[in-house]
Amino acid sequence: MARAKIIELFTRLFPVMEKDNSIYYNGEDNNYPERIERLINNSVTAKLAANKMADFIIGKGFEGDINKAVINTKGDTFYTILKKIARSIAYQKSFFLHINYNIEGEPNYLDVIPVKKGRISKEDDFLNKGKIWVANKWEITKGFPKKSKEKKKWYYPYNPNLAVINAQRNKDFYKYSDNKKLVLTTKEKVDLKIEGYRGQVLFVNLEDENIYANAYIDPAYEDADTEYRISTFRNDNIRNGFIGATVATVAVDPDEDEAKITDEQLKSLLGAENSSNILKVEAEVDSNGKLKEVVKFETVKSEVDTKRFQYDEQKTEERQLNCFNNIPKILVKNSDSSLFGTSGEALKVAQEIYNQETEEERKTIEQTLNKIFKGVYPEFKIKTIIDGSTGTEV
Repeated sequence: MARAKIIELFTRLFPVMEKDNSIYYNGEDNNYPERIERLINNSVTAKLAANKMADFIIGKGFEGDINKAVINTKGDTFYTILKKIARSIAYQKSFFLHINYNIEGEPNYLDVIPVKKGRISKEDDFLNKGKIWVANKWEITKGFPKKSKEKKKWYYPYNPNLAVINAQRNKDFYKYSDNKKLVLTTKEKVDLKIEGYRGQVLFVNLEDENIYANAYIDPAYEDADTEYRISTFRNDNIRNGFIGATVATVAVDPDEDEAKITDEQLKSLLGAENSSNILKVEAEVDSNGKLKEVVKFETVKSEVDTKRFQYDEQKTEERQLNCFNNIPKILVKNSDSSLFGTSGEALKVAQEIYNQETEEERKTIEQTLNKIFKGVYPEFKIKTIIDGSTGTEV
């Protein structure tokens, strides 16, 4: 089935010319995550819903003091990692984690690789997991733009077995030392094996039946695109069409061939902000003419139909919200009145409901981090925005 793509000329993709059969492609053009991210960012409803879903997944962070613990050389804390994972889930329904270890094989480094940058190698003949490849761009195209020559890096698939980790360290070290022809002491070799180890990557997919996940917004792909197109169409009409203008017919003195009402006087009559919408027409009148004959104003009716597409916008909005675990509209698009009075209770109920709807995503994060850091950190447990047991805010 053909799909509309929110991709303008400068990033337009053409049919794939080459295909790397050693990796699993993510989308026909190997650029599905990039298109999904652009799609969501161009749709007001999808972006608000994705951000709100991420907020509910993050909740109030992890229980205990673990939020402030720094877990990589960039200075990211576990709370920062949680926010990155939550956004990746809301946008792509999956996430990549880059992991490294100390000499005892305990994990001491964690970072999130954007899904749009990661690709999975196919298994070998013995069904062993393949490498994880990372690059800033993955599309391979003809025409415009030209074929990407982006440099790619690879990482080992996740396997916390210390023997496996050491074997991978030796492999990386000997390849490095052979190229450099290094003469090192035993300690220097150990240090370099630790420092030079590229680490492992774990891919967590919330759709186990697929190699890569279909994003939450995927079923409403066309609806998100439609919302963007409607907004663009309306903007083009307002910028290029009649939006209501004033025609001022002013008198010209037949003897002096000059208008009796100047441009500056017209601006002062209508106000500077409206002066750009004045069309001045000069016409000769008798010098004894009355004031109403000296200047006359008429308004050109706007051709912009502000009610056009209202039904379409409502339907596309509903379908997009449904994709994000049926997120209640009141959580995404609040009006002032919804925050007070009887609707305040509706807001509270909506929060409780959506807190439950995002429980699976939080459980996935907790289980993943508990598996990686078992015995190194206390149990990872996310504090929810709403306490599900009591229905009250934490």
